[in-house]
Order: sequence, then structure tokens, then C-alpha cells
Amino acid sequence: AYQKEAEIVGHSLAEFFPETSHEALETVVQQLLDGGSGDRTLQDNLEFDVISQSGEVIPVSVLGFPFFERRKKIGYFLIMNDLRMIKRMERMKADFNSMIVHDLRSPMNVIQGFIELIRNRVVGEINSEQEELLDIAKENVKKVLALVDNFLVASKLEVGKFSIEPKLDELNGLIRRQVDNHKVLTKSKNITISLDLDHDLPLLFFDSMRIDQVLNNLLSNAMKFTPEGGEIFVSSSLYIQSAENGEKRYVRVAVRDTGVGIPEDKLPRIFEKYEQVDENQAFNVRGTGLGLSICKEIISLHDGEIWVESRKDSGSEFIFLLPVETSIEKIVK
Repeated sequence: AYQKEAEIVGHSLAEFFPETSHEALETVVQQLLDGGSGDRTLQDNLEFDVISQSGEVIPVSVLGFPFFERRKKIGYFLIMNDLRMIKRMERMKADFNSMIVHDLRSPMNVIQGFIELIRNRVVGEINSEQEELLDIAKENVKKVLALVDNFLVASKLEVGKFSIEPKLDELNGLIRRQVDNHKVLTKSKNITISLDLDHDLPLLFFDSMRIDQVLNNLLSNAMKFTPEGGEIFVSSSLYIQSAENGEKRYVRVAVRDTGVGIPEDKLPRIFEKYEQVDENQAFNVRGTGLGLSICKEIISLHDGEIWVESRKDSGSEFIFLLPVETSIEKIVK
């Protein structure tokens, strides 16, 4: 929106960026001018907000690279692209996705309700075989609902609308309920699932619905890639991490399986969106590639950590940490 050279030349670059972008902008400029980094170019388009001539804050993508005179680095170029139309389309897509998710969830909830009525013999007696079939149907409805939830979270994350609502709660109870929810499927695959919970864990501030989603995603993955007759182990414990300013306390939750494992070259990208392990084909499993990336986002919003330890053909262990100190501070407040 700046039409004249005089409107830009002689002004500090920071004048065209809101204060919220100054720190990140300074880091980028320093990277470009750093004499020790050669002809460094920003490899990815970075997103910033800029201030237009009218004072409007506009989202832009920024590509930067230095320029030279007589082989001496004397400045840098910044190329900016207006993202307003893209952001508008992203919001429209997110709103559309939310509508679709709602339309999918409503009938699935009705089906789940009918299954519960029949399962609880409200509409008449059923035999043990029918009961088992209803349990399998119920678990598959839960699978669909979990996929719907993952899809909705991914859509919200794309436009920055996703948030958590932490409350004081007991984590072990949530773990037990999720394990119980998966027992029908473990029985059908002859998989043993074991619990080892620390009963002295403190209460934590966390979003129970979202941590439940994390547990469901991790247990579902363990179920998918553990062969018949395999084992799954779920544990919780207090975890103390050394830090410069003392020790940090976390609650550690681990889901370990005896499944196919993950090749070493796949581990660095396993929590990336849409990332899938090629070995999934051996189990005829094709997921959305959203579950683990969503787990990472949810745990990050809780100021926690998540990682995986695995080797191909030796099983996998997914571990996440939730901070105790954050919970204590909120209790005191």
C-alpha cells in the first residue's frame, strides 16, 4: 500500500511491523547479516504481520536473502506476499470442516446411543454372542468418533483456533477408562494389556478431554501395530528432570507395545502432520496421519513433552510428560 519511495526509504524496518513481531524480525535480520553463515537464505517462507499505510495489520509471508557488494555482505532483501486471501480461505475451510464434523458426529452419537440401549437390554434380552457383537460395534463407533475429533482439531490448529481448558483432575482414572475402552479390541486380537500406575501421583491441571484424546490415539496405534498374541503396557509415574534452576517434576505416562516398531530414519518425522510409516502396509493399516501430530500439539499446549523410543521389529514406547509445578502454581492461585 506504500506508493512512494519516500514513504519507505530512510525509515527503520521495525516501523512497518507491529511490536509483537519485533523480536522474531530481529532474529531473522541477524541470521541474514550474520557474517559466519555465508550467503545465507531463509529456507522457508516465514509468516509475520506488517502495518499497511492505512494502519491495517496484514499477514504476510517473508522470504529473505542477503546481497553483496564486492563480495562483502552489505544488506538483505525481504520479499513479502500478502496472505489475506489465503487466511480468509483457511478460515472458510475450517468453518466448513467444523460443519461437516458436526454433521458426522450427530448420527454417530445416535447410533452409539441405540447400541447402548440394546446392550443394556432396555429393549429386550440378548444372548452372549449378540452382546459381543454389540461391543465390537460400539468400539468401531468410537473409532469413527475419534477420527472425527482428530479431523476437527487439525482444522482448528490450521487457523490458530485450537485451545485447551485445563481443570484440576486425577490422571490415573482417565488412563484406566481408556484402557477399559480398548479391552474389547485387545480381546479380539488376543493382545494382553497391562497397567502399572503410581497411585501417589498428585492432582494435575489438564484438559481431560484432550489428554483423553492423546491416550486414545496412542493406545489405538499400539493396537494397530501389535500382532496377535502381543502385549501393551501402560504406566504412570512421577518423573524428575534436572534443570539449571533446580529440579522439575512431571507426571510421566508411557504406552509401550511389542509391535512392528519404527525404523530409525522415520523417528525424527513421526510427529509431523500426515506422516506415516511405510511398514503400516504390512498390517493393511492406512491411517490419516493426524493422530501423533495432534498428540504433540496437545501436550505442547500443556507445557509438556512427548517423544518415542523405538526400533524396527522391537516395539515402540510413546512417552509424554505433564508438569507438576504448573499445576501446583494454579492450585495456590
